[in-house]
Amino acid sequence: MRASVRCRASILIGVTALLAGCSNAASGTPAVVSGAITSDSASKVSSSAPMTVTTVTATVTSTTLAPPPSTATPSSPPTLTTETSTTETSAGPVIPPTDLTGEVYGFVTAVDVGKSEITLDKIDWFNGAAAQQACAEDGETRTDNNWCTGYYYRNVNPALRVVAVSPTAVIRTLADGTHSTDSSLNAVAARVAKTFASNTYRLTVTDGLVTSLEEMYHP
Repeated sequence: MRASVRCRASILIGVTALLAGCSNAASGTPAVVSGAITSDSASKVSSSAPMTVTTVTATVTSTTLAPPPSTATPSSPPTLTTETSTTETSAGPVIPPTDLTGEVYGFVTAVDVGKSEITLDKIDWFNGAAAQQACAEDGETRTDNNWCTGYYYRNVNPALRVVAVSPTAVIRTLADGTHSTDSSLNAVAARVAKTFASNTYRLTVTDGLVTSLEEMYHP
């Protein structure tokens, strides 16, 4: 009987040590078992069911929730609107630039009836005494057909000028070769096309436009 009690006491002591070890292990303290085991304790141990020690491990996962994305619609960059105003103008005939103004003399070498333009080879024209003086200055001695005695001209600049003719210009041509008569730009074009015509004209240019065009007679 004593041997049985001793065996049960040993078992009880072992279980107690085991429980103490688990408890102290959790707190990090070594287990110490001491004290005596009575027969009542041994009897209680022998009649108790086997003990089961269960270790529960709890894992806590911390999750940081990000703030929800903003549902506000991002503002779009401002759109610049440029208003362009246009002014409509009535397009008239294009007037070619010219340095001619006032009374001008020259040879009409071409006529553009559609554009109402003439091409002019400008000359310096002299009459009477001015013609005689100019001839003397130039060393010109020829005097036939009233040359240098009645008229004279210089053509020292070969440049050709395009000049616009006003739609209201007064135009006169030599109908029979000697007498001036009212005419038109078409008649001037016809005269220029003939090789025997003098094609010498006196012009009046006002604000870049030919306002009068008269064919001149000379032998």
